[in-house]
Amino acid sequence: MKRLASSAVWISLVLAVLLNLRQVGYLAVPQNRYMLHWRSLDAGVMILAILASAGVVFAVHEGLDRLPRGLGRRWRSPWLTAVALTGGIATASYLDVSSDVLFWIWLAGLMGLVLPAAFFDAKIHASWIRAGAVFAPVALVTFAQIAWWESWVDGPEELVAPIERDADAVPVYVFLFDEWSVPESVRGAAFRPELEHLNALARTSITFRQAHSPAADTEVSLPHLLFERNSEWTLEKASGRAWWQRGGEVVPTQESANLFEPFTRAGYHTVLVGYYLPYRRLLGDEIDVIRTRPHVPTGRGWLDGFVSRWLESARFVVGPGRRPFFLESYKSRYSRYWFEIRGEVEREVHSVIDTWPRDTFLFSHWPIPHAPFVFEADGSYRGPFEGGRTDGTSADYARSLANVDRVVGDLVAKLRANGRFDDSLLILTSDHGWKKRDAMPLWVPLIVKWPNQREGMIVEGRFPTLALPGLLEGVARGRRGIGFALRYISEHRDFDG
Repeated sequence: MKRLASSAVWISLVLAVLLNLRQVGYLAVPQNRYMLHWRSLDAGVMILAILASAGVVFAVHEGLDRLPRGLGRRWRSPWLTAVALTGGIATASYLDVSSDVLFWIWLAGLMGLVLPAAFFDAKIHASWIRAGAVFAPVALVTFAQIAWWESWVDGPEELVAPIERDADAVPVYVFLFDEWSVPESVRGAAFRPELEHLNALARTSITFRQAHSPAADTEVSLPHLLFERNSEWTLEKASGRAWWQRGGEVVPTQESANLFEPFTRAGYHTVLVGYYLPYRRLLGDEIDVIRTRPHVPTGRGWLDGFVSRWLESARFVVGPGRRPFFLESYKSRYSRYWFEIRGEVEREVHSVIDTWPRDTFLFSHWPIPHAPFVFEADGSYRGPFEGGRTDGTSADYARSLANVDRVVGDLVAKLRANGRFDDSLLILTSDHGWKKRDAMPLWVPLIVKWPNQREGMIVEGRFPTLALPGLLEGVARGRRGIGFALRYISEHRDFDG
C-alpha cells in the first residue's frame, strides 16, 4: 500500500503540472514575467499552487481507493483520466479555438475515455502509476525552472521624506494619466465644460493642441519618454535586465541617460510613483525612491499570491460552471485591484506633495482613465467590469475622465495648501489615447504650467512629448523664465529624439 501511495504521489504531481501547464507556459516567456514584476515570492507561490493541485488529485485518488468493499477502486482510473483530459484541454487553450469548442472536446473525451476506464481499471490504473514514475522528473525539472526564473522586483521601497537641500529650487511634478483621450476630453479650444478642474488649470498654463506620444502602447511609449529614445530604438529584456538596441548598438537602460538624470545632478530629490513597469530595474539606483506595482493582481503575500496563481490556472479549465465561477471571480478580483492601485498612487503622490521638500522631482504614472471602467465619477468603486477588461462605452470613459478631473482638482488643492502651486512646474499628459475609439491614438493631451505663470496660452501645431525631457532639463539647470519655455517649444516642434 505504501508503494502504491508513493507511486500515486508521482502521478498526482505530474497531473498537477499538466493542470497548471498553460500558466507555466505563459510565465516561461521573459516578457510576461517582466510585466508581472516577477519576484522570488511568485516562484514559491507558483510551486505551492502546483503542489496544492497535486494534493487534491492525490487525496481524491486515495479516497476512492479506501472506500469500503473496493467500491471506489474502479473509479481511480476515470478520475486520473479526467484530470489528464482537463489539463490537456486547458493547455490547448492557447490555440485559436473558442472555449465552446474546447468544452465539447472535453465532454466528448469524458464520454469516450473516462467512463470506459471504469471497466478496465486494473490495467489502466497500473499504466497511470507507471506513467507517474516515468514523468516524475519532468515535474521536478518544472519546479527547478520556476525557481530559477529571475526577479524583476527586489522589494517594496519606503516613501520616506528626505531633508531639503535647496530652499529656492523649483518643485517639479509630472502627472501622466494612462490612455487619456483628446477627442473624449476636448470640445473646441477647451476641455469639456464638465471638466472644470482641467479647464481651471488650463487658464494659467500652456495647453498643446497637437501633442503626440511616442507610441500607442504604454509598454513602448513610457520607456521611450523616460529615456528620450526615438522609434529607431527598441527595448529588449531578459534575465532581469533591460537594454536599448538599435541595429548592432546596445545600451543597458541603467547606463542610459534618462528623465531623472539632470535633476540628480542638480541636487534634487527624485521619486517615481506609478504602476505597470518594474521601473527600478530599468532606471537603476539613480532615483531615490520608486513605488510601483504591476497592472494585474499577482498577490501581496503568500496567501494572496496563491489565490492569484490558482485562479489564473483555473481560468483556462473548461467544464460546467467555469464561466460563472472562475471568470466572474477573476473579474471581481481584477476590478477591485484596479480600484485599489488608483488609490495607492493617489495617496503616495499626495504624501510626496505634503512631506517632500521643494527640491523634489516627482514623476507619477496613473492608471486612470484607462479601462477597466470600475469607477464612479466621484472616484468610488462602481463594481466589476462587464464584458472584456478593456471594453467600454463613451459613457464609461466619461466617468473615468471625470475621475481624472477630480484627481487634478485634488492635486491643485494640495499644492495650494502647501504653498507650492504658483512656483511649481506642473506637466500633465498621457502615454497614448483611447486605443479602442481614437482614430489617432498617438494624439494626447498636454498641459504645462510654468512656474509663476498667470495667463493661459495655446500652442498650435504638432509637438511630441518626446521633447519634454529637454524642457525639464532646462528647469533642472535653472532656466525658470517662461521665455525659455516658449523658445524651446517653438524650436522642438516635430522633434524626433
